[in-house]
Amino acid sequence: MKKIPQRPRRARHYRTIFAIVAEGSLTEHSYIRAVLRCLQKQYGTTCRISPIKPRNSSVKELIRAADEKATELRKDDQVWILVDRDPESHTEDDMQALMRWEQSSPRHHVALSNPRFEYWLLRHFEEAPTERNALDDLYVARYLPGYDKRKDAERSARITYRAIEFAMRHAGNSPYPTCEQPNIIGSGMHLLVHELINVVGASISSKRAQ
Repeated sequence: MKKIPQRPRRARHYRTIFAIVAEGSLTEHSYIRAVLRCLQKQYGTTCRISPIKPRNSSVKELIRAADEKATELRKDDQVWILVDRDPESHTEDDMQALMRWEQSSPRHHVALSNPRFEYWLLRHFEEAPTERNALDDLYVARYLPGYDKRKDAERSARITYRAIEFAMRHAGNSPYPTCEQPNIIGSGMHLLVHELINVVGASISSKRAQ
């Protein structure tokens, strides 16, 4: 009896996992989910996200939680810490600790926002948001009706792909805070979004090559 030839198996493309720990428990993760929905709708594929839940919002705990998760990941995966500058809560020593953590591995990344994450949300609608407006939830709600970072953040993260394009276009031409220079007004969230889009692009190219 002739053996029935088996169809060759397609090589499975491993998609990079983004392990993300955020200082805020609602807004940042809601935004990431909104970005993933936009990428799915625009390209028909998305990224793999692994949210990390820290015990509290201290920088020490964010780093601990990130390191713990990193032990479960492959070397090509990425670990991100999303944190606000917030000088009242985070000291210069905290910024130095984040910088050392980020420099300790090529897969470690920090997206710092100053004065807070809402600056990045405003960037989707304004070329150059102000520090004052980023601190005003009512002002943010002009663009995201019903916005309240303490409630129903999922409903509030009404971000479109066009808005993401707008934010990325203008963020690329603007200074942003880093662990070395944390007092610059702005947000490094565009770095994470850029990586998400790159991974989606690589996934699409891999599928076409198969």
